[in-house]
Amino acid sequence: VRPKFRETLSCWYRWLTRSVDFKFIEGAAVIPRSSLSDSQRAKLHQKLAGPAERVVSYFGFANSNKGVEHLFQIADPVRDRLVLICDLQESNTYHSQILAACNSDAWVGRVTVTGFLSAQEVSEILDASDAVILPFSNGGGDWNSTILAARQQGSLVVTTSTVLKGYDAATNTFYCLPGDVAAMAKALAQFVGRKSKSLKMTRDIWSEIAEKHVLVYEQVLMTNCEISQ
Repeated sequence: VRPKFRETLSCWYRWLTRSVDFKFIEGAAVIPRSSLSDSQRAKLHQKLAGPAERVVSYFGFANSNKGVEHLFQIADPVRDRLVLICDLQESNTYHSQILAACNSDAWVGRVTVTGFLSAQEVSEILDASDAVILPFSNGGGDWNSTILAARQQGSLVVTTSTVLKGYDAATNTFYCLPGDVAAMAKALAQFVGRKSKSLKMTRDIWSEIAEKHVLVYEQVLMTNCEISQ
């Protein structure tokens, strides 16, 4: 699912796979587009945050490589309500650190941890968010289904990349270097609240993905049949 995948490999693995034919097939969001009307979106926003407050959300697994701990430095505890669309368990060492940050003096009472939600509920919260922050420690990209899920709701996405940098108006996404919380905080302050309507009416990309996989399987089967003959 990553473009130019071979180029990302070390020289040793590029040599080992020199006879391997890689096929790039793009990924897609696993969360549906939100169908909220403007009034429904405003109502949900009001439910998540108070007047004049911003809804800043995170969605995905809460693993150490996701950089969830950076959210508390990127968002503003005075103006923002953090919505963590994930499941946190006190028994998990990393999760317990996140929960401690939620209960810190600066953030106590200003963070909502939703736990597991249906795909439709997730899409609606992402749609009602003023920004979605995905501060991945190793950088993200178009192969990341979480970024794609947030992006297709039209909300501002602030994430990280080792290749891309700055604001991409076409996708309403701001890319920063991994770990650069200052840049992410600045991007949030500058672009928060921007919505992109053009991305909501996307083509049926999953059908295209399925067709591309079928073509690969057919090629493999044809090659194997020729070898066996």
